[in-house]
Amino acid sequence: MDLERDLAEGIRNGNIASFEEFYKCYYKRLLNYSLMFVAQTDQAEDIVQESFYTVWNKRMEIDPQQSITGFLFRTVRNGCLNSIKQKKVHDKFVDYSLQADPINELYSIDFNEAGTDDPLQLNLFNEIKQAVNQLPEKRQHVFKLSKLDGLSHKEIALQLGISVKGVERHITMAHESLRNSLKHLKVIVLVLLSI
Repeated sequence: MDLERDLAEGIRNGNIASFEEFYKCYYKRLLNYSLMFVAQTDQAEDIVQESFYTVWNKRMEIDPQQSITGFLFRTVRNGCLNSIKQKKVHDKFVDYSLQADPINELYSIDFNEAGTDDPLQLNLFNEIKQAVNQLPEKRQHVFKLSKLDGLSHKEIALQLGISVKGVERHITMAHESLRNSLKHLKVIVLVLLSI
């Protein structure tokens, strides 16, 4: 505790040697602590580095009588929790962008008469049509009834003599297949939909 207090006093006074000693003493412990929260080593290292940076920037607020180590561990923990929150927000955005299926919106356009002379759009429409035509026959039929004809899942189920869950399964599997086969077009599709 005396070493910590001496280091805290040195850091507070702007002594770089004290800060370097403090860094050497606690870096590995803090990195291991950070890895309890976040899985990636480079992310954990960034959080620990940022925490030391925060200590240095707030050195004038350091009270040598208080635990500087406790402050540093709290800073690392908060950095980890913020990183986890940001990752959850990022993951939700990615999930949403995958669910906000631009292929559905584009496929609802009549591709036989796309109404455009734009070669990029015509190429895009042709690639989507080709990907849909590569779906298994029944899945393709269910997908077209849903997206082209605008039938509800219940109406498709009655028409084809299958369960509503079966219709949902076919549409879900069609979406997955189309996402995989058209993933190289995702940015283009999103740009075209925003026009």
